Amino acid sequence: MRVLIVDDEPSIRKTTRIAIETAGHTAAEAATATRALKAVADEAYDAVFLDLKLGADDGLDVLARILQAQPAPVVVMFTAYANIATAVEAMRRGAFDFIPKPFTPDPIRGILAKVEKASALQNRVRALETDLAAEAPPLALDSSDPLMARALGVAFKAAESSASILLLGPSGTGKSVLARELHRRSAQREAAFVTVNCPSLSRELLESELFGHVKGSFTGAISDTVGKVAAADGGTLFLDEIGELPLAIQPKLLRLLQEREYERVGESTPRRATVRIIAATNRNLAEEVKSGLFREDLYYRLNVISVALPGLRERPGDFGALAESYRRHFSARLGKKSPVIRRPFQRRSPVTRGRAISANCVMSWNARSSSPRAKPSG
Repeated sequence: MRVLIVDDEPSIRKTTRIAIETAGHTAAEAATATRALKAVADEAYDAVFLDLKLGADDGLDVLARILQAQPAPVVVMFTAYANIATAVEAMRRGAFDFIPKPFTPDPIRGILAKVEKASALQNRVRALETDLAAEAPPLALDSSDPLMARALGVAFKAAESSASILLLGPSGTGKSVLARELHRRSAQREAAFVTVNCPSLSRELLESELFGHVKGSFTGAISDTVGKVAAADGGTLFLDEIGELPLAIQPKLLRLLQEREYERVGESTPRRATVRIIAATNRNLAEEVKSGLFREDLYYRLNVISVALPGLRERPGDFGALAESYRRHFSARLGKKSPVIRRPFQRRSPVTRGRAISANCVMSWNARSSSPRAKPSG
């Protein structure tokens, strides 16, 4: 990794640089805010170690400007004024972590290992999303059904905003595929699209999967985990079957939506993440709210823009286009000759089938009787 050290104390820069380079990374230095911002503008850095006090400049203000770089580096704050207030404020403004002065090389190396792990996870997520996009059948974006066409029109307009979207409809209507398409059309398209299947895990494991955990926070937590919220930072978090989300986790999701803050399991330090939320459900969430199974405030936070997808049985005119889309996709994927899709046989009543069989028998008998071989010789 390439790391920038921003501190007005030469001894701090030297100690940090030694720790970084002995860990196998490269380092550059800047003694002032002006030089730091120029360095970030001129070159891409994976991480920046930034002092909270840079002479007359406030490191938190510099932090905000560094995070505007493209691509934005991970920022770790240094400070001699070690207290929870500055730590929380740094995290609120987007810092990855916080190191109080004085420090030894070990915390530096530990932070670098965490940055590498988080970066590897994000790269892995992006690679998996690319693979899944190639594997998944394409979404039929055109529909002859007025209800479906109207729903897609609303969804595609909503994709351009940052508002939360709630996709409603029976299972099999393409909600998850549409969520991916909305991400592709959004301003977050270059960042990760991360899916969380809400009913797939127990409450404890689902909370850990969403928000991450620290080592030792529960049985089996053998190392720190960043969670899918962190992996989706700057991108889209798709919550599939949100109606199955346990009540105990709902306040934490509400906090993420309202304040862009969350905490990992077993950790009290708030972290920040800016994610666009798309949720989907086949349940009637308004009824779930009335029955006390879903928080009303969370429901309204998720239901900023709702898109109701009609079931397939309600739009039979789309069957042909869907079948053709799947035929092309799977033929190309399997490297097979494209089959011909024939119209299915219509179901007939027993009386109709009997008449058809009798008619076929008469036709066969007449054909044999009229054949030259069927006539007696002489």
